Amino acid sequence: LRFQIWRWWSYQWTHVGINHIGLNCLLSLVLGIPVEAMSGFCKMFTMFNCGVIGGALCYGIWDATNSVVGMSGGCYALFGIHFAEIAMNWRHMKFAKIKIIMLVFLIVVDNINHYAGKVEETKTPDQPTASSAAHFGGFVAGLVSGCLVGNNREFERIDYAIRIVASIIGICLAAFCVCWMLLYEDPYPVFEWGANIPTYWYQQVYNKHCMGPAFRCVRCMCSDMVCRSRIETAPVLAKGWYIMNVDQTVCPFPWYNYADKPFIGPSFSMEFSTVPFDDSSSACYIR
Repeated sequence: LRFQIWRWWSYQWTHVGINHIGLNCLLSLVLGIPVEAMSGFCKMFTMFNCGVIGGALCYGIWDATNSVVGMSGGCYALFGIHFAEIAMNWRHMKFAKIKIIMLVFLIVVDNINHYAGKVEETKTPDQPTASSAAHFGGFVAGLVSGCLVGNNREFERIDYAIRIVASIIGICLAAFCVCWMLLYEDPYPVFEWGANIPTYWYQQVYNKHCMGPAFRCVRCMCSDMVCRSRIETAPVLAKGWYIMNVDQTVCPFPWYNYADKPFIGPSFSMEFSTVPFDDSSSACYIR
Protein backbone atom coordinates (compact mmCIF):
# COMPACT_ATOMS: atom_id res chain seq x y z
CA LEU A 1 0.00 0.00 0.00
CA ARG A 2 2.81 2.44 0.80
CA PHE A 3 4.32 2.23 -2.68
CA GLN A 4 1.05 1.64 -4.55
CA ILE A 5 0.06 5.27 -4.20
CA TRP A 6 -2.83 4.99 -6.66
CA ARG A 7 -4.64 2.92 -4.00
CA TRP A 8 -4.79 6.00 -1.77
CA TRP A 9 -7.29 7.29 -4.34
CA SER A 10 -8.77 4.22 -6.09
CA TYR A 11 -10.15 2.56 -2.93
CA GLN A 12 -13.16 4.85 -3.22
CA TRP A 13 -14.56 2.77 -6.09
CA THR A 14 -15.23 -0.33 -3.95
CA HIS A 15 -17.77 -0.70 -1.14
CA VAL A 16 -18.91 -3.24 1.45
CA GLY A 17 -22.54 -3.58 0.36
CA ILE A 18 -25.60 -1.93 -1.12
CA ASN A 19 -26.36 0.10 2.02
CA HIS A 20 -22.78 1.38 2.09
CA ILE A 21 -22.62 2.52 -1.51
CA GLY A 22 -26.26 3.65 -1.48
CA LEU A 23 -25.89 6.12 1.37
CA ASN A 24 -22.53 7.34 0.08
CA CYS A 25 -24.11 8.10 -3.30
CA LEU A 26 -26.99 9.88 -1.57
CA LEU A 27 -24.59 11.99 0.49
CA SER A 28 -22.56 12.81 -2.62
CA LEU A 29 -25.69 14.12 -4.35
CA VAL A 30 -27.22 15.98 -1.39
CA LEU A 31 -23.96 17.61 -0.32
CA GLY A 32 -22.07 17.69 -3.62
CA ILE A 33 -24.57 19.43 -5.87
CA PRO A 34 -24.63 22.65 -3.75
CA VAL A 35 -20.80 22.64 -3.56
CA GLU A 36 -20.48 22.26 -7.33
CA ALA A 37 -23.07 25.01 -7.88
CA MET A 38 -21.11 27.38 -5.62
CA SER A 39 -17.54 26.48 -6.55
CA GLY A 40 -17.65 24.83 -9.98
CA PHE A 41 -16.75 21.34 -11.16
CA CYS A 42 -12.95 21.62 -10.97
CA LYS A 43 -12.87 22.87 -7.39
CA MET A 44 -15.52 20.35 -6.36
CA PHE A 45 -13.55 17.48 -7.96
CA THR A 46 -10.31 18.62 -6.30
CA MET A 47 -11.79 19.06 -2.82
CA PHE A 48 -13.70 15.75 -2.94
CA ASN A 49 -10.60 13.79 -3.92
CA CYS A 50 -8.49 15.62 -1.35
CA GLY A 51 -10.95 14.13 1.12
CA VAL A 52 -10.48 10.65 -0.36
CA ILE A 53 -6.69 10.94 -0.04
CA GLY A 54 -6.99 12.53 3.41
CA GLY A 55 -9.10 9.57 4.50
CA ALA A 56 -6.43 7.18 3.22
CA LEU A 57 -3.69 9.05 5.08
CA CYS A 58 -5.62 9.06 8.35
CA TYR A 59 -6.40 5.36 7.89
CA GLY A 60 -2.66 4.73 7.45
CA ILE A 61 -1.83 6.07 10.92
CA TRP A 62 -4.94 4.88 12.77
CA ASP A 63 -6.52 1.77 11.25
CA ALA A 64 -3.96 0.25 8.88
CA THR A 65 -4.40 -3.32 10.14
CA ASN A 66 -7.79 -3.55 8.41
CA SER A 67 -8.74 -3.55 4.73
CA VAL A 68 -10.76 -0.39 4.09
CA VAL A 69 -12.99 0.49 1.13
CA GLY A 70 -15.51 3.18 0.21
CA MET A 71 -15.69 6.83 -0.80
CA SER A 72 -16.67 7.98 2.69
CA GLY A 73 -13.50 10.07 2.85
CA GLY A 74 -14.81 12.15 -0.05
CA CYS A 75 -18.33 12.29 1.41
CA TYR A 76 -17.01 13.52 4.74
CA ALA A 77 -14.87 16.03 2.87
CA LEU A 78 -18.17 17.49 1.63
CA PHE A 79 -19.27 17.85 5.27
CA GLY A 80 -16.01 19.66 6.00
CA ILE A 81 -16.46 21.94 2.97
CA HIS A 82 -19.96 22.93 4.10
CA PHE A 83 -18.79 23.64 7.65
CA ALA A 84 -15.93 25.74 6.26
CA GLU A 85 -18.41 27.70 4.14
CA ILE A 86 -20.60 28.33 7.19
CA ALA A 87 -17.62 29.57 9.21
CA MET A 88 -16.43 31.93 6.46
CA ASN A 89 -19.89 33.29 5.57
CA TRP A 90 -21.66 33.21 8.93
CA ARG A 91 -22.76 36.85 8.80
CA HIS A 92 -24.16 36.48 5.29
CA MET A 93 -26.07 33.19 5.70
CA LYS A 94 -29.74 33.40 6.69
CA PHE A 95 -30.13 29.75 7.66
CA ALA A 96 -26.68 28.89 9.00
CA LYS A 97 -28.00 27.28 12.21
CA ILE A 98 -30.53 25.16 10.31
CA LYS A 99 -27.81 24.06 7.92
CA ILE A 100 -25.60 22.97 10.84
CA ILE A 101 -28.48 20.94 12.28
CA MET A 102 -29.06 19.24 8.91
CA LEU A 103 -25.37 18.43 8.49
CA VAL A 104 -25.18 16.92 11.99
CA PHE A 105 -28.37 14.94 11.28
CA LEU A 106 -26.84 13.46 8.11
CA ILE A 107 -23.66 12.52 9.99
CA VAL A 108 -25.75 10.73 12.63
CA VAL A 109 -27.76 8.89 9.95
CA ASP A 110 -24.57 7.80 8.19
CA ASN A 111 -23.04 6.45 11.39
CA ILE A 112 -26.24 4.61 12.29
CA ASN A 113 -26.13 3.03 8.85
CA HIS A 114 -22.50 1.96 9.37
CA TYR A 115 -23.04 0.33 12.73
CA ALA A 116 -26.65 -0.88 12.49
CA GLY A 117 -26.04 -2.02 8.91
CA LYS A 118 -22.84 -3.82 10.03
CA VAL A 119 -20.71 -1.92 7.50
CA GLU A 120 -18.04 -1.45 10.19
CA GLU A 121 -17.98 -5.14 11.19
CA THR A 122 -15.16 -7.40 9.99
CA LYS A 123 -14.32 -10.97 10.95
CA THR A 124 -10.75 -10.93 9.61
CA PRO A 125 -8.24 -8.17 8.78
CA ASP A 126 -8.47 -9.14 5.10
CA GLN A 127 -12.24 -8.60 4.94
CA PRO A 128 -12.99 -5.09 3.61
CA THR A 129 -14.83 -2.68 5.88
CA ALA A 130 -15.52 1.01 6.37
CA SER A 131 -13.29 3.06 8.65
CA SER A 132 -14.07 5.87 11.08
CA ALA A 133 -10.47 7.00 10.60
CA ALA A 134 -11.13 7.53 6.88
CA HIS A 135 -14.24 9.55 7.78
CA PHE A 136 -12.28 11.80 10.14
CA GLY A 137 -9.38 12.24 7.70
CA GLY A 138 -11.78 13.11 4.90
CA PHE A 139 -13.59 15.64 7.10
CA VAL A 140 -10.35 17.38 8.08
CA ALA A 141 -9.18 17.43 4.45
CA GLY A 142 -12.53 18.90 3.39
CA LEU A 143 -12.40 21.53 6.13
CA VAL A 144 -8.89 22.58 5.08
CA SER A 145 -9.62 22.61 1.33
CA GLY A 146 -12.91 24.41 1.96
CA CYS A 147 -11.03 27.19 3.76
CA LEU A 148 -8.52 27.41 0.91
CA VAL A 149 -10.66 27.27 -2.23
CA GLY A 150 -14.27 27.02 -1.01
CA ASN A 151 -17.05 29.55 -1.47
CA ASN A 152 -16.34 32.86 0.30
CA ARG A 153 -18.93 35.57 -0.38
CA GLU A 154 -16.91 38.47 1.06
CA PHE A 155 -13.14 38.16 1.29
CA GLU A 156 -11.64 40.00 4.27
CA ARG A 157 -8.20 40.36 5.84
CA ILE A 158 -8.82 37.64 8.39
CA ASP A 159 -9.48 35.23 5.52
CA TYR A 160 -5.83 35.54 4.50
CA ALA A 161 -4.82 34.42 7.98
CA ILE A 162 -7.34 31.55 7.85
CA ARG A 163 -5.90 30.37 4.54
CA ILE A 164 -2.33 30.52 5.83
CA VAL A 165 -3.22 28.58 8.99
CA ALA A 166 -5.26 26.03 6.99
CA SER A 167 -2.37 25.56 4.56
CA ILE A 168 0.14 24.97 7.36
CA ILE A 169 -2.18 22.53 9.16
CA GLY A 170 -2.95 20.62 5.96
CA ILE A 171 0.69 20.31 4.89
CA CYS A 172 1.87 19.30 8.38
CA LEU A 173 -0.84 16.65 8.81
CA ALA A 174 -0.25 15.18 5.36
CA ALA A 175 3.53 15.13 5.86
CA PHE A 176 3.17 13.47 9.27
CA CYS A 177 0.88 10.73 7.90
CA VAL A 178 3.18 9.97 4.96
CA CYS A 179 6.28 9.89 7.16
CA TRP A 180 4.57 7.62 9.69
CA MET A 181 3.59 5.11 7.00
CA LEU A 182 7.06 5.10 5.49
CA LEU A 183 8.99 4.91 8.77
CA TYR A 184 6.96 2.20 10.48
CA GLU A 185 6.73 -0.93 8.36
CA ASP A 186 4.63 -2.70 10.99
CA PRO A 187 1.37 -0.72 10.62
CA TYR A 188 0.38 -0.13 14.23
CA PRO A 189 -1.80 2.90 15.02
CA VAL A 190 -0.28 6.17 16.13
CA PHE A 191 -1.99 6.02 19.55
CA GLU A 192 0.08 2.90 20.33
CA TRP A 193 3.38 4.66 19.65
CA GLY A 194 5.95 3.69 22.24
CA ALA A 195 3.84 0.81 23.58
CA ASN A 196 5.77 -1.80 21.55
CA ILE A 197 2.57 -3.62 20.58
CA PRO A 198 3.42 -5.68 17.47
CA THR A 199 0.92 -6.22 14.68
CA TYR A 200 2.71 -9.14 13.02
CA TRP A 201 4.49 -12.29 14.15
CA TYR A 202 7.59 -13.04 12.07
CA GLN A 203 9.43 -16.27 11.24
CA GLN A 204 11.80 -17.62 8.63
CA VAL A 205 10.50 -20.70 6.81
CA TYR A 206 12.14 -23.18 4.46
CA ASN A 207 10.37 -25.62 2.16
CA LYS A 208 12.01 -26.16 -1.21
CA HIS A 209 8.85 -27.10 -3.10
CA CYS A 210 6.55 -24.54 -1.52
CA MET A 211 8.66 -21.49 -0.58
CA GLY A 212 11.67 -21.81 -2.88
CA PRO A 213 15.33 -22.85 -2.49
CA ALA A 214 16.15 -20.58 0.47
CA PHE A 215 14.78 -19.53 3.84
CA ARG A 216 12.05 -16.94 3.34
CA CYS A 217 10.67 -14.38 5.80
CA VAL A 218 6.97 -14.93 6.49
CA ARG A 219 4.56 -13.24 8.83
CA CYS A 220 1.09 -13.67 10.34
CA MET A 221 -1.13 -11.23 12.18
CA CYS A 222 -0.46 -11.63 15.90
CA SER A 223 -4.18 -12.25 16.37
CA ASP A 224 -4.25 -14.99 13.70
CA MET A 225 -3.57 -18.02 15.89
CA VAL A 226 -4.40 -20.49 13.10
CA CYS A 227 -1.67 -19.06 10.89
CA ARG A 228 0.86 -19.06 13.73
CA SER A 229 -0.02 -22.63 14.69
CA ARG A 230 0.49 -23.80 11.11
CA ILE A 231 4.00 -22.38 11.03
CA GLU A 232 4.96 -23.78 14.43
CA THR A 233 3.63 -27.29 13.70
CA ALA A 234 4.72 -27.54 10.05
CA PRO A 235 8.08 -29.26 10.79
CA VAL A 236 6.25 -31.84 12.92
CA LEU A 237 3.32 -32.52 10.60
CA ALA A 238 5.05 -32.54 7.22
CA LYS A 239 8.46 -33.35 5.77
CA GLY A 240 10.68 -30.66 4.30
CA TRP A 241 9.54 -27.82 6.57
CA TYR A 242 12.04 -25.91 8.72
CA ILE A 243 11.50 -22.73 10.73
CA MET A 244 13.56 -20.35 12.85
CA ASN A 245 13.04 -17.04 14.61
CA VAL A 246 13.85 -13.81 12.80
CA ASP A 247 13.86 -10.11 13.53
CA GLN A 248 11.51 -8.19 11.27
CA THR A 249 14.24 -5.63 10.49
CA VAL A 250 16.19 -8.17 8.43
CA CYS A 251 13.18 -9.17 6.31
CA PRO A 252 13.08 -7.67 2.78
CA PHE A 253 10.31 -5.18 2.04
CA PRO A 254 7.64 -5.17 0.58
CA TRP A 255 5.55 -8.21 1.50
CA TYR A 256 3.84 -10.38 -1.12
CA ASN A 257 0.91 -12.77 -1.28
CA TYR A 258 1.47 -16.40 -2.23
CA ALA A 259 -0.41 -15.73 -5.48
CA ASP A 260 2.48 -13.43 -6.49
CA LYS A 261 5.09 -16.18 -5.94
CA PRO A 262 5.87 -16.83 -9.64
CA PHE A 263 6.76 -13.16 -10.06
CA ILE A 264 8.95 -12.55 -7.01
CA GLY A 265 12.46 -13.56 -6.07
CA PRO A 266 13.15 -16.68 -3.99
CA SER A 267 14.15 -14.68 -0.92
CA PHE A 268 11.37 -12.09 -0.95
CA SER A 269 9.07 -11.82 2.07
CA MET A 270 5.63 -13.43 2.00
CA GLU A 271 2.37 -13.22 3.96
CA PHE A 272 2.06 -16.78 5.28
CA SER A 273 -1.70 -16.42 5.79
CA THR A 274 -2.04 -16.50 1.98
CA VAL A 275 -0.17 -19.82 1.55
CA PRO A 276 -2.55 -22.68 0.51
CA PHE A 277 -1.43 -25.11 3.23
CA ASP A 278 -4.95 -26.63 3.48
CA ASP A 279 -5.10 -27.59 -0.21
CA SER A 280 -4.14 -31.26 -0.57
CA SER A 281 -3.16 -30.69 -4.20
CA SER A 282 -0.72 -27.90 -3.23
CA ALA A 283 3.02 -28.34 -2.72
CA CYS A 284 2.50 -26.41 0.53
CA TYR A 285 -0.02 -28.88 1.95
CA ILE A 286 0.33 -29.47 5.71
CA ARG A 287 -1.77 -32.26 7.17
